[in-house]
Amino acid sequence: MTKLTKISSALVISFTTYIAGASSAEAISLNLSWNANGDVNPADNYSLTGTVTGADTVSDGFIRSIDGEITDFTLNFFKNGTPLASYNFATISGDGQYNFNYEIAGNRILQDGAYSTPNGFSIGDSQTSGYWLDSLNGAGLSYTGNNGLEAASGGTLTATPVPFEPNASIGIFTLGAMWGVNQWRRNLLKK
Repeated sequence: MTKLTKISSALVISFTTYIAGASSAEAISLNLSWNANGDVNPADNYSLTGTVTGADTVSDGFIRSIDGEITDFTLNFFKNGTPLASYNFATISGDGQYNFNYEIAGNRILQDGAYSTPNGFSIGDSQTSGYWLDSLNGAGLSYTGNNGLEAASGGTLTATPVPFEPNASIGIFTLGAMWGVNQWRRNLLKK
């Protein structure tokens, strides 16, 4: 067996186990970003950054809060770069004040429906107090904050997947597979 064949075999096995380890039911982490100018004062810039982690446990190609597929998130609201509020999964998940729908294949957060629908979006403290960002039936996003004293509309909430990091079991499986190929090769050479 030539050196090139050995290297090729190892690469094929490694790639195959890498792909096998990246199933759709595994956790996906997303970095979130949104910004828009203020409605009252257009010079004000409102923004949201954060992360969301979830898994497509029902295997429908989406990660949805209604299916209980969101496992963690953190959100930070800003006005002109100054922090306004921060929320996390433990703070919001129990009060029903969020609706999150992410399409895996299209790499997009669904936000063209009403805030409470499967193709809509909403997240924050509440619509009347705290800070709230939601979709307006295809008319963009709406932000309300500081008990209604602050408002912004427009912009698109974007999601950027955090790169996949192989876990330890993939590495162990790859090493085992390479050992098996090596043993098979040795047996062939003995014959």
